[in-house]
Amino acid sequence: MKPKRALASLIGSLGLSYLAAAIGSVGTLNAITGWYADASKPWFTPPNWAFGPAWTIWYTIMAIAAWQVWKAESRWRIPALWAYGVQLFLNALWSPVFFGARELFWGSIIAGMLALAVFVTMCLFHLVRKSAGWLLAPYWGWCVFATALSMGLLINNS
Repeated sequence: MKPKRALASLIGSLGLSYLAAAIGSVGTLNAITGWYADASKPWFTPPNWAFGPAWTIWYTIMAIAAWQVWKAESRWRIPALWAYGVQLFLNALWSPVFFGARELFWGSIIAGMLALAVFVTMCLFHLVRKSAGWLLAPYWGWCVFATALSMGLLINNS
């Protein structure tokens, strides 16, 4: 891939990832100072300030991993990118459902589906380019953790 085209595809990958972040933030910011502030949270809930930097890192890492897959030649490339799209959709969907609509049950279901989708994406990325798969491993761990947080909030506030 030519350097200009590689840079353009990296910028496109980052833009798509950050678009999912922007969609996901709809309803979240108001909820953080609203109902979420008063909710009974699990004992392992990180401080609110930790979520912004963490998600910024995850969105950046997933975009770089997707870009690596996009550039690669592999029979698994297209299935891996489809899986990436599914997990990105679930990622963007979770916050508006969980925080915006305050649907803790459905938010927990989506979080679990997201963790599973990220695992599948991670495995497929690994088949295309090992480094891309490994880049998603911490993000997958965070999604499992976010699922546990979602379920803890559901249990504590039902």
